[in-house]
Amino acid sequence: EAQINAALKTLTTQINAGQEKVDISIDVQPGGAVYNPETGHFYQYIASPSITWGNAKAAAEARYFNGLQGYLATPTSAAENAFISDKVSVAAWIGASDAGSEGVWKWETGPEAGTQFWSGGASGTAVNGEYSNWKSGAEPNNAGDEDYAHYLTNGQWNDFAGNNASIQGYMVEYGGMA
Repeated sequence: EAQINAALKTLTTQINAGQEKVDISIDVQPGGAVYNPETGHFYQYIASPSITWGNAKAAAEARYFNGLQGYLATPTSAAENAFISDKVSVAAWIGASDAGSEGVWKWETGPEAGTQFWSGGASGTAVNGEYSNWKSGAEPNNAGDEDYAHYLTNGQWNDFAGNNASIQGYMVEYGGMA
């Protein structure tokens, strides 16, 4: 920790006149978690080719960072989704599912667990103003009994079967839990 603090003290910035906001993201360890000041949470992509959604959920919940328990990420705003999707450019599981009831999309992980955010398929609707980022006009489509959400490479979401071999890993979120 002392080495990190010493290194941070050597950083300098130059802000151009008229620039209103500067975003800085520092990853202090390879593959480590990154902090989002807007949510107060940390996020970490874990590479694990062909991992099932259930195994990713269990693996995320077994992880800890700075004393915080992990869970599959639950992006609940456009800003949070952009922050997370900027950290991953492959198909990666997130904490949403409609396995309990087709078309009833809920967060299954984290402090949002049990919160329904979407109703229906690709032409469905947001529930109670909740955020979603399904691939526009195409997802979720339940093609082949797809009950679990993941990131596409562009940050939009798609539904997949829980054992889809094209998944490359999962996004872990740390924060908001007791």
